[in-house]
Amino acid sequence: MKPYNLVHFGGSESLVYVSKPHRYYKRFPLLIALPGKGQSIQQTFSTWRGIADERGMILICPQADSDISHIVGLRNHIARRYRVHTNQSVLAGFSTGAKLALQMGIKYPEYFRHVI
Repeated sequence: MKPYNLVHFGGSESLVYVSKPHRYYKRFPLLIALPGKGQSIQQTFSTWRGIADERGMILICPQADSDISHIVGLRNHIARRYRVHTNQSVLAGFSTGAKLALQMGIKYPEYFRHVI
């Protein structure tokens, strides 16, 4: 059994992983990890799962070809489905994912507390 769910949103599939929450969290912080060019969502998941577990986060790995509006919509969709601490959203990426993360962090500072 896979430790994550595949969520269909906006015509594409994203990987969503819910770690065990830490006792002191009433809500989950959110980590959105954007893959680099040629990187699959499973590879992105493998890279970031340890951090999500360590910090008690929900990890979202959208497809590499996702655009900004799709990722923001996915973030909002997951925030409605799970107990998400919306002020604790982190956006991370490698390669082209890092470029997109930076663009999103600048465009939507109210959605993302940190950009890695």
